[in-house]
Amino acid sequence: MSAIRVECGHLLVPEVRDRRNGRTLRLAVMIIRAAEPAGRPPLVFLHGGPGLNAVTSRFPINAVRWGLSQHRDVIVYDQRGTGLSEPHLCPEVVESSGDIADEARSAAAARACVASLRAAGIEPAAFSTAANVADAIDLRRSLGYRTWDIYGVSYGSRLAQELMRRDRTGIRAVILDRPMPVGVRFYAETPRSFQIALERVFKACAAQPACRTAFPSVEEDFYANYDELTARPIDVAPENSTSGPVRLDGRRFVREVQHRLRSTRLMPTIPLLLSELRRGDRDRAARALLAATIGAAERLNPTNQLVISHDVCGKALTAAKESVRRRLPAAFLPSIDSTASCSLWQERFANPSTDRPVNSDLPTLILTAEFDDRTPTTFGRQIADTLKRSYLYEMHGEVHSAEVGSDCQGAILRQFLENPGREPDASCVDDPLPLVFETKSLELRTFVIRIAAEGQPTALAGQWRAVLPGPQVTVQFDLRAVNGSVAGTITPDARQGGGPVNAMQIIEGRVDGALTFKAKSPEEDRTITFVATRNGDELTFTRDVEVAPGGDPGRDGIFGVLGPSTFTAKRIE
Repeated sequence: MSAIRVECGHLLVPEVRDRRNGRTLRLAVMIIRAAEPAGRPPLVFLHGGPGLNAVTSRFPINAVRWGLSQHRDVIVYDQRGTGLSEPHLCPEVVESSGDIADEARSAAAARACVASLRAAGIEPAAFSTAANVADAIDLRRSLGYRTWDIYGVSYGSRLAQELMRRDRTGIRAVILDRPMPVGVRFYAETPRSFQIALERVFKACAAQPACRTAFPSVEEDFYANYDELTARPIDVAPENSTSGPVRLDGRRFVREVQHRLRSTRLMPTIPLLLSELRRGDRDRAARALLAATIGAAERLNPTNQLVISHDVCGKALTAAKESVRRRLPAAFLPSIDSTASCSLWQERFANPSTDRPVNSDLPTLILTAEFDDRTPTTFGRQIADTLKRSYLYEMHGEVHSAEVGSDCQGAILRQFLENPGREPDASCVDDPLPLVFETKSLELRTFVIRIAAEGQPTALAGQWRAVLPGPQVTVQFDLRAVNGSVAGTITPDARQGGGPVNAMQIIEGRVDGALTFKAKSPEEDRTITFVATRNGDELTFTRDVEVAPGGDPGRDGIFGVLGPSTFTAKRIE
């Protein structure tokens, strides 16, 4: 592979564009330069949220892995108020807000954040899709590009559609991935989108003989559990938690099921959990259900609230939400209205004309996901209805928040960017990795990390344990830190491969505040990089997988691309 050249900097943009001599914002920008420049239009990535980030996301890695940066520059930047861009919005309120998963806390956080912004001289109305569109146009012009290609994911697809409307001559082609329609429909239909995705899980289980035999009443189990827990909530003492029992009622049950639906690692456990909660070891099943989210608060995201509030707050949203609510089963009625506080965040709102669908003849690739609980394929079809040159594909077995982009997706993107006027070969969509539902074990996977230090001491020394949802496996890390270098082995559980598995040797290990090391997969098709940082008695790991050209990406587990991208280990001695 050619050396990767990356350039980083900032784009200065006006905070409020119609205000002379006003303050400016700094947007963090990263450019992955073409490995083999061929004069092709650059590609800009528009991240989701609103309020997530791009520069530190997985996309830059995928852009290289998929070959998108082989012959063109790839531009990645954090939108205003997000990621590494400046300023950060009311950081002291974000830090102290805790869990805002109820409307009273959400409203209090909104008031505190807006007061903080105004005290700092930051204008809340400066954060909107209209402002993000103007910033993107400024970025294109500042970099000297006459035209570029656009890749928008989730909210980034909403931003991309507005750019199609306002900067038509600056765009050659567009990719809309897990796309949001313009207007209020996305926000009004969120609970209905969840219902559609979960019903697809039920149908997928029924279509798989092993799952159908083990769980013949999976949909009935879901509604029965909701009714039972609504009438008689239970207190659960989750695994690996020191915060005391958790009240599991009907609403919390549904939220936990939805959380599993947002992960390709956790989704296959849904039928088993529903069955065990109804007719098995209920307490053990409840602990397993809560394991993925215990200790994870729904934190305040000011940019998300400001942009959404500006874009959709008003009577149209209220009417659309009420229309959807009248058609929902009780189990899917939202426990919190995420837009209830929109009038607290903003005083001025978008022009209703921005709710109109985008009509365009720009070549557009639309990618949706089979089990997407936020942007179902029906949204993609609605968007395609007003586009004259579009291709739409549903990625089988995938969810809205794909942990790792598939090689199939990368191949489709690469072909489309090479020739947007020709339909790409998407036959790989019909040959996905098999979705295999878990039918037996609710035991949690365990990673045990032993770190011994020789010579120079390290605060990382000791034993640590991470407990994650998934099939029962135990993976043993035995590491030795010697004067800054790290060696050792990773021993997978034999059950992952159906037989004895040799220990994998650590390579390129070091400790210099953070702990970093690599290991090859048992098949040697993949190189896995682990980075761990310590915060008190916790180690937070990130895991990145590089697949050799033509290699097997694997699947779940510590060596596969669909294994956990992050996990936290607690000190046990």
